[in-house]
Amino acid sequence: MRRILAGLTAGLLLTACSQTGYAPAAPSSVPEPLESELGRGWDEEPEPPPIVGQELVSSGEHAQPDSSLGTKELLDILRLPATAAASNSSCKPQDVDVSVQYADAATGSRYGLLWVQNTSDRDCTVQGYPGFGARGAWGSKFLFIAEQLDAITYEDPAAEQVAVPLAPGQFATANMTWTGELAGAYSEPISLFVVQLASNQAPIGIPVIQDFVGDGSQPQINSALDIGMLSTVRVGPLQSSESVPSWMTGYSEDPGLG
Repeated sequence: MRRILAGLTAGLLLTACSQTGYAPAAPSSVPEPLESELGRGWDEEPEPPPIVGQELVSSGEHAQPDSSLGTKELLDILRLPATAAASNSSCKPQDVDVSVQYADAATGSRYGLLWVQNTSDRDCTVQGYPGFGARGAWGSKFLFIAEQLDAITYEDPAAEQVAVPLAPGQFATANMTWTGELAGAYSEPISLFVVQLASNQAPIGIPVIQDFVGDGSQPQINSALDIGMLSTVRVGPLQSSESVPSWMTGYSEDPGLG
């Protein structure tokens, strides 16, 4: 599965210590952005860069492809950081595949899962609420309302954030919902969902699309994410997942990761 793993940038305080010794931070949220944060023309597709001779002329931030983003840029896209810091047993970005699976919909709401699979040859752990954010196809950082909250089970946010051990091939999941002002035909579509597993690790960029791709009742992984600039996105804590949750009606027992 294609992922974007940002290289660790020198000078950034992202190195995981051997043991953090700290309990995870409490889950948090960020509110709706101010009009001043959005800026003028935020909902208008930018003009394409000019062509001089046979070459496309780069014209700033909107011309930078998702695949070229480094650690600093991915950190800037995060709306919320992960609640837990890494320890020597933590899964590193290069140890995992991370994906988003649309599962179901109700009026104005979408339900899904964030999948984290250990694709390495060593045991590792994940813990707490992941950090997350998104970028649009026009190059914009999405300023959606973000909450570290399980809006499917409504688990007590004060509950202990248990470390989830993952042997090679095993996976953890976090319930995910998005609602509110969803992306439409005339708004900026999502192109990158960014996930941070630990607060002192580099984020992982997951290429995603808004279109529903696939046959049957379930779209393919990393598709049908109609998250928009002003949506409300909620992600719960990572939990052990030996089988697909029962609420994911019609979903295969094989998440298709790895």
